[in-house]
Amino acid sequence: NYMRQYVKENKESKTAFEKFLSSQGIRFVKSDANFLLAFFGKAHKFVSTSLAQKNILVKDRSNDPLLDGFVRITIGDKKKNKKLVLELKKILSQPLLAFDMDGVLVDVSESYRQAIKKTTEFFSSEDISLEEIQQWKNKTGINNDWELTKTILNARNQQIEYSKIIEKFQEFYLGKNFGGLIKNEKLLIDMELLERLSKNFCLAIFTGRPKKETEFSLDFFGIKKYFSELICMENLPADKQKPDPLGLEIIKANTNFKKGFY
Repeated sequence: NYMRQYVKENKESKTAFEKFLSSQGIRFVKSDANFLLAFFGKAHKFVSTSLAQKNILVKDRSNDPLLDGFVRITIGDKKKNKKLVLELKKILSQPLLAFDMDGVLVDVSESYRQAIKKTTEFFSSEDISLEEIQQWKNKTGINNDWELTKTILNARNQQIEYSKIIEKFQEFYLGKNFGGLIKNEKLLIDMELLERLSKNFCLAIFTGRPKKETEFSLDFFGIKKYFSELICMENLPADKQKPDPLGLEIIKANTNFKKGFY
């Protein structure tokens, strides 16, 4: 009797959930089992991550053949289904709030800036102040600190191979096993504020940092869980790096399920 009642309730919950998906314009694959596949397009990661933040675990099947953009959702009882629908409604209607990383979320004055200073001084054997580095940033508008270091060295008549500049820069910045200047970084944003924002916005990051450095800092400060989308250096072609808006356009597409659907 218990089994029959549970199966009956599960079927009713699945029918109700299918109607909800249809009302939202979300395509899905019907199933005779206790789950279904819902298509969220480019927003699949955003949806599954956001649900996980609400302690609702679904399975992103996008890496499986023919299932790019699909999320598997197991149907529970009526109480669980009601919570799923409520949270999914919130997620699909959340406005987007995108953050830069350096100087916005994280103070890099004693990490990236120091790496520029040390790398420049290593190759030029001349001192350079943090104030002068800021002047170079203001004057050139260069977002990539490797390129800025090369520009400063060129101005000092030091024609150093770009790969060697990057190697030395990373030696100072990352050190061995992330024990370099990166450990000097400090969190700028208040954790309580970030917690409140995450309840009302879909949070994303658009940064010129390499992905492994970005993820290390987010993990180090314990804030990675708040961000549903992350666009880093590797996600963009060389000629479309920050401040080109392509990264923001990708974030918008990946967190907008209707745009992803169509």
